[in-house]
Amino acid sequence: MSGWQNLDVVTYPGTGALDMPEVRRCTGLQVTEFVDLTRAAQVPPDRRRSTGVHFFLPDNLQERAWRDPLRTRKLLSGFGAVIGPTFSVYTDFPLPVRLFNLYRNAWLCRFFQDGGINVVPVAVFAGDMLPACLSVLPENSVLAFSAVGSMNSPEKEAEFLRGAGHIIREKEPLRLVVYGKARGLPEIPTLHIPSFTELLHQRLGRTGA
Repeated sequence: MSGWQNLDVVTYPGTGALDMPEVRRCTGLQVTEFVDLTRAAQVPPDRRRSTGVHFFLPDNLQERAWRDPLRTRKLLSGFGAVIGPTFSVYTDFPLPVRLFNLYRNAWLCRFFQDGGINVVPVAVFAGDMLPACLSVLPENSVLAFSAVGSMNSPEKEAEFLRGAGHIIREKEPLRLVVYGKARGLPEIPTLHIPSFTELLHQRLGRTGA
């Protein structure tokens, strides 16, 4: 358990106008499946190099990574890839909270990278947070997005595609990893991770429920 918002663990030199930790690029993926953080400990050791871990979870299920980053890094160190944390930047959050969550996402990505983990930076943006999101993403990297909830209405879909398209133009990613179903993204090699809802529907379909 760490204190002082992990400043006692490591303090990274800030970069850009927002003084955020620098997240390094990910140049490739060699995994065959992804599991979420809550299931990582259940993956047998002999399957971890071919498995990735993602943080597409509610914030409360990611908090343990921030509360104990050393223990979390030790758990994740055996996996082939990790998609970085996704603490929320919802537009109804106060701006200081949104910026702090963006900082936590960047800090944990860099901390995991410093432990030798292959980390896929993730684009977490909403509303006017797009410039801040851009400031912590590397160029020419594999990048991850979550499309969950973004296809529920034409307005949400248009906002997601505008933001994702702008990030893709600015950062020129090598490849995308998208959690959940998405339509209309640029033609870039893309790995799709089924969302929890998609997996649930698949299971119900198989069982005939």
